[in-house]
Amino acid sequence: ALMKDATFADIVFLLHRGRLPSDGERRVIDAILIASADHGPGSPSAAAMRTVATGNRVAPEAAIAAGILAIGDAHGGAGLACLELITRGVDAVNRQGLSMDVAARQIVEETTSAGRRLPGIGHRTHSTDPRTAVLFGLMHDAKLAGAGVEFMRALEEVVAQTIKPMPINVDGAI
Repeated sequence: ALMKDATFADIVFLLHRGRLPSDGERRVIDAILIASADHGPGSPSAAAMRTVATGNRVAPEAAIAAGILAIGDAHGGAGLACLELITRGVDAVNRQGLSMDVAARQIVEETTSAGRRLPGIGHRTHSTDPRTAVLFGLMHDAKLAGAGVEFMRALEEVVAQTIKPMPINVDGAI
């Protein structure tokens, strides 16, 4: 029945939440999958994949492996690292009674003092990541934007005030 009537987004959601998504949830999952695929031929992972494929046309698995390995921490680890960052920020708000701004400021100070980058913030090409606006807009329209979105917006503002203006990137939006 699922194979006949459900979408891929339905199944992704069902596997994670144990129920089928609402129309708004389905639309957000579809948009996340599309945003994740939208990197084009100029991305480092695609370039590595093309280079290996050109040198060895009989082993497509080598090209796929090169593309995956080229992802590295840029996207491979940024989503999880950003989720952990959001969780820390929202937990600080809920458990310590901090405002989103204060929690964001603490995390920016801790992260920059340790010499680490803030996952989910900044983009090498865009001053505003257009995928973020679309994802946040869809979440807002479906009434799904919650504390995570609020925290990322606070984080973006604190970064702009203390470091330099940098956008929430697609990893931060997802």
